[in-house]
Amino acid sequence: VKRIHQTSGNIIINGLWKDFPFDAQQGEFTVNAHLYDVDLSFAKSWPLATHVDANLKSNGRHMEVMIDKAILGDLPVSQLHLNFPQLGLGKEVILVHGVIQDKVSKMMQYLMKSPLRHKAKNWMIYDFQGNGILDLKLDIPLSKERDEVFVDGQLKISEQPLDLKIFTHPLRIENCQGQLHFNGNGLYAGTLKGRVGGDLFTMDVKNHPVEQDTELFIYGVMGLDVLKKAWGMESSNLISGHIPVEGRIRLPYEKGKNWEMDWTSHLKGV
Repeated sequence: VKRIHQTSGNIIINGLWKDFPFDAQQGEFTVNAHLYDVDLSFAKSWPLATHVDANLKSNGRHMEVMIDKAILGDLPVSQLHLNFPQLGLGKEVILVHGVIQDKVSKMMQYLMKSPLRHKAKNWMIYDFQGNGILDLKLDIPLSKERDEVFVDGQLKISEQPLDLKIFTHPLRIENCQGQLHFNGNGLYAGTLKGRVGGDLFTMDVKNHPVEQDTELFIYGVMGLDVLKKAWGMESSNLISGHIPVEGRIRLPYEKGKNWEMDWTSHLKGV
């Protein structure tokens, strides 16, 4: 806790001090409080949560905090739950679960200000133009038994334009919607669907099981004029039409490795 403006509530301790905190139910230790305008740091290097209003309840070694409202970076939050199981036993953790609704670009900026930025640089290929829902879970150690923060998240994309920055120029996908799943190593699963120039487009996101690279599998039909624009080849008039395509794009997990991109088509419709 970095700052508390105001608190109210009550604490009940009923029993012999030698039995505290009453693991065998020899007594009672409860806390019920409301916290107003608190600044809170969940974990090292994660953005500060500011202007937090929350209800705190504690019973014995278990404590939970239900946050009514807060600001995470630039994101207003109204659904955030903190759970502290088994306090005082040397293996303390904070389990954080929050749901955020806002512009997808703002949510991705928040994640890029966290320790995930070192593993999630490939997210920058997605330039979403609308809103979404971020469902984020954190398992944060308070003891020295481990240092790593476990992350599990899902980004649900409502229908909106997406500029996919994998070519010379962005590829515009209209009516894009779907889900992206991520953990502490970056994106590992998901599906996005939409239209490219009126043609149906599907992209599956998968994680390479050995090297941990992110792989994008693209299926659909694309107009050659759209592809030529993406590749910066508008001046070429040798071919035209719409063709079915299958593509695989491999985005490296480790620094120093290059992207890999493979495209195939039987050219029916040229």
